[in-house]
Amino acid sequence: MINVREMPVRFGNKKLGKDTCIFNMTTACHCPSFKKGFCKIRGLCYALHAELIFPDPLEFRLQQQSVWKHETAMSIASSLMRQMNRRKIKTKYIRFSESGDFDTQADVDKMSRIAELVKTQFYGYSNRPDLDFSNMPDNVSVNGHGFMASNQINVVPEATGENYVCPGNCRNCNVCKFSGSRIIEIEEHGTEWSMEAINKRLILMGYHDLVEAA
Repeated sequence: MINVREMPVRFGNKKLGKDTCIFNMTTACHCPSFKKGFCKIRGLCYALHAELIFPDPLEFRLQQQSVWKHETAMSIASSLMRQMNRRKIKTKYIRFSESGDFDTQADVDKMSRIAELVKTQFYGYSNRPDLDFSNMPDNVSVNGHGFMASNQINVVPEATGENYVCPGNCRNCNVCKFSGSRIIEIEEHGTEWSMEAINKRLILMGYHDLVEAA
């Protein structure tokens, strides 16, 4: 008998309602966008901060990363549906890539297949303008950082007054959750970590293989 692992998920957090299922393809520490040179705001990444400060997020996302890599689209879709069906609260949205990003086009195609099977509204963010999102199903919204996919996210020092500004709380906002060719601004916030500080923390945590060249 084949041992199929469940995709570890969370339902809701401080910014997302309990009607939202959250899962990741990679950790922030392993983020493909940073490794390939697309992400320019590594030090401001809140997902990375969480992994560096607290032990649980990184370990949990490493489990998710392993399941994403080794399980099929069908098994992951089945896992998501089983976990959603056990809950009394209806799951309206599935948020992917709270940390990390798509690594290859095969990941985009795999996410497309999962969304086709699950049929719930999927949404997430990507810093991969080199990948093709044009064939994703209608129930997937990919918000491109600095490029237009389903929508476009621009991280700015302060709002320009020309576009919709992210309120910082997804519980009462659906703009990113659906495709609309919108330009959405996110104002820079939080403390920026230097590469030296990030590397020191990774070494203290024992993840020497994740240390990046400054």
